[in-house]
Amino acid sequence: MLAVETVYTIKPLKGYNAFQDAFNLGKTKNSAKATITLVFGDSDSISLGVGISKKRAKKAVVRNRVKRLLRESIRKLNSEFSLPKNIKTITVFWKIAPKHPMEIRLNEVLSELRLLISKY
Repeated sequence: MLAVETVYTIKPLKGYNAFQDAFNLGKTKNSAKATITLVFGDSDSISLGVGISKKRAKKAVVRNRVKRLLRESIRKLNSEFSLPKNIKTITVFWKIAPKHPMEIRLNEVLSELRLLISKY
């Protein structure tokens, strides 16, 4: 009998303490472009937190685009069943930023997150 894959419902991770708990309890993987932290536990939904430093991307337009692309990449990975099982929380922080918002594409973000998640 085949194992049934689950698609998680994704909700936002809110609050300073929620991010601190994710960093303290989770397993972190790094690459040149991103850092991802996964907290494992029994849950039917995933709390997702994304971010990019103001130091890296001075313009809010660029920061907002990167955050939108990060959220969409996690949604795509979730629908493709590419996420590991028993995830409770995911935090993703992008380390580099382009000068212009259209210089970063979904394919670039998606491939970077696939690479990081494959390390788990």
